[in-house]
Amino acid sequence: SDALGRGLGIPVIKVAFNQLSDPRELGGYPAVSAGAKPGLLGKLAVPGVSSLTAVVLFDEVDKACTPSMYNELFNMWDKQDAYDEYYGCSYSTNRLLFVCTANDLSNVPYSLKNRCQIIKVSSYSMAEQMRITRSFVIPKAMKEFGLDSEIKFTDGTIRYILENYTYTSGVR
Repeated sequence: SDALGRGLGIPVIKVAFNQLSDPRELGGYPAVSAGAKPGLLGKLAVPGVSSLTAVVLFDEVDKACTPSMYNELFNMWDKQDAYDEYYGCSYSTNRLLFVCTANDLSNVPYSLKNRCQIIKVSSYSMAEQMRITRSFVIPKAMKEFGLDSEIKFTDGTIRYILENYTYTSGVR
């Protein structure tokens, strides 16, 4: 996402969709309410985003959320207009590039998939996972847990762990 923004020369606004619990987090909470805060417009109204041109990354849209959350997205996309309750105004979304990520498309409602161009990205190969594990994961874990650097992992051990104890396309 950052690379996409850099390549296009525009800012990236990241929204962790799996952490949203209320559609007003996209549309803002009224300024007169106790929990008043801006929605997406507030994220756009930061230095460097004054033109309201940005990549808006909705990360993990396949995670559990309410139908009203998806409806808020549809309103932004279909009408190319959004209303921010905090600022009390509408703003055009036609200069925003919306990008969504998902690990499991079966958890994404058809109505959302129907509005998106889906690009499938393959997961890491076993060789790539082993390089990542050996170069980054093991050194980080050893440092974090204060383990002796003399401990060595064979390729067979790393492969066994990756095949039996990881559940994502990466090496988590």
